[in-house]
Amino acid sequence: MARIAVIDLGTNSVRFDIHELAKSGNYKTLFREKLMVRLGQDVFTKGRLNNQAVQRTVLAFKAFHKVIQSLHVKRVVAFGTSALREASDAPRLINAIARETGIVLKVISGAEEARLISLGVLQNERLGTGQKKFALIDIGGGSTEISLCKKNKTYFSVSLPLGTARLQQIFLRRIPPSPESVQSLREEIRKSLKTALAASKVLHPPIATLIGSSGTVRALAKVLREREGGRTFKLRDLHKLNSRMATMSTGELISIPRMDLKRVDMILSGSILLEECAAVIGATKIVATEFSLRDGIMYEQSLGLSTATGASLLAHLDDIVAWAARFGVNEKESRKHLRNAALVFRSSKKMHRLSRHWEPYLLAAAVLRRTGELISSVDFGAHSAYIVEHAKFPFLEDWETRLIAHICRSSDPTGAKKFDRKQLRRLELPMECAPITGLLILCETLHLGGAPIGNFRVRGRGKKWYLHHPRLTAGGVEAVKLQQYSKLFKDAFEKKIEIG
Repeated sequence: MARIAVIDLGTNSVRFDIHELAKSGNYKTLFREKLMVRLGQDVFTKGRLNNQAVQRTVLAFKAFHKVIQSLHVKRVVAFGTSALREASDAPRLINAIARETGIVLKVISGAEEARLISLGVLQNERLGTGQKKFALIDIGGGSTEISLCKKNKTYFSVSLPLGTARLQQIFLRRIPPSPESVQSLREEIRKSLKTALAASKVLHPPIATLIGSSGTVRALAKVLREREGGRTFKLRDLHKLNSRMATMSTGELISIPRMDLKRVDMILSGSILLEECAAVIGATKIVATEFSLRDGIMYEQSLGLSTATGASLLAHLDDIVAWAARFGVNEKESRKHLRNAALVFRSSKKMHRLSRHWEPYLLAAAVLRRTGELISSVDFGAHSAYIVEHAKFPFLEDWETRLIAHICRSSDPTGAKKFDRKQLRRLELPMECAPITGLLILCETLHLGGAPIGNFRVRGRGKKWYLHHPRLTAGGVEAVKLQQYSKLFKDAFEKKIEIG
């Protein structure tokens, strides 16, 4: 059994869960809390965090830390979203939380947020066998994530800079708002949606059911529910409610039966946003769900424990490819490197004897190594290692980041002097780093000129590896490259590599 804390710091609220996780991947919730810290206060108009909001958030994390200690939690996963993505001074909050509690808060991208939300809903919600196509929506304080799904697969997702706090700060600054401000709000939402959704082919035919995972949707479901405990309501009823709320004072909004009092000041902006999104998607029915981002995070944590090392990274290789593309690495070439690295790992497993759970690290390094090569052909390993170390991948632990960086650095014959196994202990890296580095060197030897590796054979005898491949002929270019890498390979693998 392992106890894991999951903290989801949003624009309006911070959610805190503690789960007890079994090796089977099943878990039970021991503690759950939600606090309205309003971190997004002023962020979307001033671009900086409000001092009082920072203080509220730090106090919340200090309270969480006490619970974490009292329940003997071994692992804490903390994510920040839209407000921290946009605040120019986000590091001061992240550093304050780390200083006061030791909790490392990672800021995730909008695309990563959308992926985790859909994962949390799809893995937990009972969607029904007849539900073929549907859409997911999560309305946050600063952003809204929309995913289009077929059965239990996501085929399109997007994160939009639209959220209850953002829209309220910009358009609905007083209650009740003017009719002109409501119209401006609707036009801004439609403009963003048209760019992101309507202009594409993903909404043909329209999708009738929209599943909402945010507190805004659940709050509206309570007001509009068709029966006690129900969580489904119709778009036409939502439109009628918005028409009424647009003319109401704060007191009148509070008097609406089952209204969430904590959301009164932002309920109209969120409700209009939901209405416009449903209309563009073509949904006539909206269903509220309890599952969201933190459930997606927890699912990945359970996957990592049940399948051991590398499980989370394996699910994020597409993100690695997309991230490398931002540095100019051709996506098609990255895919080729992934296939070649997988072929090398699996074809030589009798020699390296690594568990399959280490394969994703080889694949990730094979792609990320390219980023340094685009900077310089000399000492490119150091360049790629630096880039990896500062990438702040939200799905990697610190030791995993250091592992991949070290593999990139140590597989470069133009900069690496010698593979030092003692250094692995000093860096608190697993000894598996050495053979993974050797395998990456082997990938580079066989992938000359970007050509696919194709079929090759490898066999071991004593302190030597013998490679057989049609391109590996004595005196050939590949053989010269093999010789260039041979010393690094011997240092990493403690074996010689020869043609044979």
